Amino acid sequence: MRLTLAFAMAFLLGGIASAQDSCGPAAGGGCFRIRETPGCTDPACCQSVCTADAFCCEVEWDIICRRGAVLACTPPVPANDAFAGAVAVQPGLFEVCTIGARKKADMPLPRDCGGMLGDQIEHDVWFRFTAAVAGSVTIESCPDPARGIDSEFDPIIVVRETTGLSLACNDEAPGCGLYARVAWTATAGTTYAIQVGTHGDYTGYGEYLLSFAPSAPPCPADLNRDGQVGPQDITIMLSSWGTPGGDATGDGFTNAQDITVLLSSWGACPN
Repeated sequence: MRLTLAFAMAFLLGGIASAQDSCGPAAGGGCFRIRETPGCTDPACCQSVCTADAFCCEVEWDIICRRGAVLACTPPVPANDAFAGAVAVQPGLFEVCTIGARKKADMPLPRDCGGMLGDQIEHDVWFRFTAAVAGSVTIESCPDPARGIDSEFDPIIVVRETTGLSLACNDEAPGCGLYARVAWTATAGTTYAIQVGTHGDYTGYGEYLLSFAPSAPPCPADLNRDGQVGPQDITIMLSSWGTPGGDATGDGFTNAQDITVLLSSWGACPN
């Protein structure tokens, strides 16, 4: 299929571009990124790949060309190749790149975490997330263009305590194809290590989504969060009447039911 497309493109363009034309700064892209144009900016790496696979300098630099570059051209090791260099992430999209990650001694995966392609994690990179408050955390790699989630490879995602103990792990989430989704309950002030790796040498880039939902406060009528329910909370509630600002019942409004909750909770909040 690629060979047919290459000759079709060459015919339409009036000739086949040479590696000399497609390799170097004018190619406009790094050798470890997939794109729809041929060649890449590193002349030596580009020449090496195109000598083995002319398609890469004639039509486009696809995932096969990128894999050839990874194997032949020694990509740089990512800064977060080990936990000591873990990149801090916050709720929202974050980029994952396992290209160049070293193949290390396997860390054990929890029982039943491994998927169709095995129970090992290789070429892993590390991130860290610190929960400011208690809540539920989810990390998704299932491709979803509407939310900006994408992945060039089948990942394994492991959430660990900083001691290395695994808290959550997934390889193939239900309804997610070969892609992974993990979820866990975070404790306020705790830092979690996030390990993202793959099977074998299937490395690549991805945009994953970290979502965070704070837990409901144990004392919902403590509107100023000072650890007790008192006169200041009444002031906040009355000034928020009819809006969500003084809602203590979880119905999205501030009304007489919230006053009832506030009065019944008067005093110090439970620990």
